[in-house]
Amino acid sequence: MDPMGNAFHTVLTAEIPGSFVFIVGCGPIGCFAVGIARAAGASKVIASDVNPKRLALAAKMGAHVTINAAKDDVVKTVLAETGGEGADVVCEMSGVPSALHQAFASVRMGGRVQLLGIPDGQVPMDFAMKSSSKGSRCTA
Repeated sequence: MDPMGNAFHTVLTAEIPGSFVFIVGCGPIGCFAVGIARAAGASKVIASDVNPKRLALAAKMGAHVTINAAKDDVVKTVLAETGGEGADVVCEMSGVPSALHQAFASVRMGGRVQLLGIPDGQVPMDFAMKSSSKGSRCTA
């Protein structure tokens, strides 16, 4: 019950109905998060991981789009899937430093990043605002 409860709390403490939701990390908690986001009314659920078996499970749980982070440009794919705006809600479930950076780079301006994954050590993060064609965006 612990993985399900963690996923439930991480996803549902954000506004999910009608949102673009990006789940980073498709272990047990991440896959539960995919199903919870779908059941809560997300308009699109995107999931990323480096493990093809976990991505296949995320698709079975209801992910509209899966991204193999070992092969594909995660941020570019999320932006393309969200009309260039970024995800409304990002749930970071892995704790992997590169995934944490992808989470912040994939959220829309004014969006929400939910952090559940716990990294092994410090993760340097650049929160300086960079200019882009859409205005300022937090980059990592």
